[in-house]
Amino acid sequence: MWFAPQTLSLITTHRCTAACEHCCFGCSPQVDAAIPVARLHALVEETAEVPSLRQVVFTGGECFLLGSHLDDLLRRCSGRGLDTRCVTNGFWAGSPRAAAARVRSLQAAGLRELNFSTGVFHARFVPWQRVLWGAAAAAAAGLGVFINIEAFEGDAFAGDALGSHPMLQPFLADGRVRINRGAWVPNGAERAGCGLAHEEKYLRFRDGGGRTACTCSLQVVSVTPSLDLISCCGLNLEYIPELHIGTVRDRSLGQALAAVPADLLKMWIHVEGPERVLEFLKEKAPDLQLPLESAHICHTCQYLHDDARSRELLLRHGHEVAERILERYLLAAAGHQLAAKL
Repeated sequence: MWFAPQTLSLITTHRCTAACEHCCFGCSPQVDAAIPVARLHALVEETAEVPSLRQVVFTGGECFLLGSHLDDLLRRCSGRGLDTRCVTNGFWAGSPRAAAARVRSLQAAGLRELNFSTGVFHARFVPWQRVLWGAAAAAAAGLGVFINIEAFEGDAFAGDALGSHPMLQPFLADGRVRINRGAWVPNGAERAGCGLAHEEKYLRFRDGGGRTACTCSLQVVSVTPSLDLISCCGLNLEYIPELHIGTVRDRSLGQALAAVPADLLKMWIHVEGPERVLEFLKEKAPDLQLPLESAHICHTCQYLHDDARSRELLLRHGHEVAERILERYLLAAAGHQLAAKL
């Protein structure tokens, strides 16, 4: 297999307790799409058979809607030596006591890390205090905790109140809880561009280093509720057909991964990022328009894939960088595999 992903992201369902207007997958309480529980268990077993895969992420939608099935899946992962992470909006942490009880169950099942998503849109459905209680309980139990606050210029979310709360302060101080304010990203309906006023620090093409390699491309593979296999876990993955690399509807995960053809653009995005790709193309065609308003790497990636001129230039000039990108990619892949063995 020409690539060796390290993480499998299971988008367990598109059902969610929230119905955020910006949701990248269009999730809501009314959506039924989900991976059958039996197939989730089978996918964990298949993950354990792929040597490079070391972690399973349960996300959605809202993966906690699985209830006790989530605990069963975590136990299966733990029994097969796989690290685990859950991504949630924290709806289940209705009080400090409820949060502590749920975390104890997750910890007993083998969960290693808990990620919370919040922000002004989430808070309309899930009060930020639930994220506070859930994060504090998880950190106290020894789990790794990451809180992602979706931010945009002028938003009214109480992020400072969350980050400065006494319940979290000890865990923030020792690194058991991390908080990130990430740029808010519209869903695929607005994929032509951001169209939003973002703080300058979020703009990807700014001077001083907004351009970064993509740590998800080819390192994370996702399975959607329709059992599509996707070479990414990015926010716009449902709207970029080129990221759909196969299916696990009628074949195992290992079989699907083995059938994926080599792809220079995916390697290029992995080692240099989509901004660098577009800047190379602009050197070849100075009149090429760059998405200068892009506030997130996923936005730039979608622009790169959607723009007909960029695609044409890639076909014409991609061979000029193929040797350099392949060498960098293979060196990085070898480093990942060596680190895993150590």
